[in-house]
Parts: sequence; C-alpha cells; structure tokens
Amino acid sequence: MHRPAQSPGRTPATSSKRNSDRTYDSLYLVRAAPAVAPRSLPVAAYVHEWLPLRLEVTPLATPEDVQGEPVRCRPRYLHLFAHGAVDGVLLDDGEGGCGWKLPYPLLAEMVRATPGLRCVLLSACDSAYAASATGSGEPYLIAMRGRVSVDAAIAFASGFYEALAAREDTPIEAAFAQGLIRLKLIAPLDAGVPLLATGWRG
Repeated sequence: MHRPAQSPGRTPATSSKRNSDRTYDSLYLVRAAPAVAPRSLPVAAYVHEWLPLRLEVTPLATPEDVQGEPVRCRPRYLHLFAHGAVDGVLLDDGEGGCGWKLPYPLLAEMVRATPGLRCVLLSACDSAYAASATGSGEPYLIAMRGRVSVDAAIAFASGFYEALAAREDTPIEAAFAQGLIRLKLIAPLDAGVPLLATGWRG
C-alpha cells in the first residue's frame, strides 16, 4: 500500500447511532505496517462507532498474531491494513523494514481454520493475487488490484462497514457495492481497484 496524497477528512459517527439491540459480532483489524498504522486509526474509530462489533486491533502484527488472534477472538470479519506483494502480505517488524512475508496460500489456510469467518478484507497493494482459488459461499474475500492508497482503502472500508451497520443481514455483495460508491466519491481513480471473490480457498 502506498502513501496517500491527502486525507479524506472523514469524521467518525457518534455512538448514539449504534443499535444496542443487535448482536455484537467481532472484527479483527490488523495494522501491519508503521506507515499504514497511524492512518488506519480513523477507520478503526469509524468501525467502533458505527457497527455493533467488538473490535480487536493488533498493531505491527507478526505471523503468529495473524494465526493466533482470530482463533482467540473468533471474528466474523478479518481486516488487514498492510503492505502487499503479488505473493503475500508484508508484515513490518517495526524496525524500518518488512520483517515477514505471509504468503496468501498460508493466510487462506489460517482463514479456513478459523470457523465463522464471514469476510476477509485485505487493504494491501496487489492482494488480488490472493484470489487464485475461490469457490462459493463464505468466507468472502475483498482484495485490491494493483496499488491502492491509504485514503482509498479507508474510503472503501468506511462505505463497506456503514452498509453492514444499516442491517444485520446486509449481503456482502451489497456492502461491497456501497464501498465502491464511497470510493468513487473520495478517490474515483481507484474505483476499479477492489475485487470481491466468494468461497476463498487460497
């Protein structure tokens, strides 16, 4: 993921807009790169205020975190904000470089071993290469074709999660469409970047 030219300037909604009668699912958000981590805080706050989700956040995640934390918190949604490559997600070690590469097939294996996951969102450049093997049903995979700016990733995620907040049974396809609409408003040149795949198998 490359650095943005400017911030979208989105302000999180107030907690009064949340529906306390709805079940709290879990979203596990990974901030996996120093350049991305500070900018992912707005979307984390946005998700926390808008969605009836229990938010689990891991900054500078290691591969062990990505494996172990979903097993612990059993999320319905897994979201990785990270740098990406054609063959995997890059996890920064916090010491000025990418310390680990998490190959997409291994990430998909971790996902298959985590019961209950509804959707995996990879806000990482070139992560569409992860969609080499898909089928039908859950989990859904949302990934990025080519390069994506942090601003574009946040814009898409905001529209996507806002749609999920509107109704408990919102289809992933409908939430994805709303994410694209928000992206067209904020960063229209990146509107063709997000990819939706069903039945992710790696």
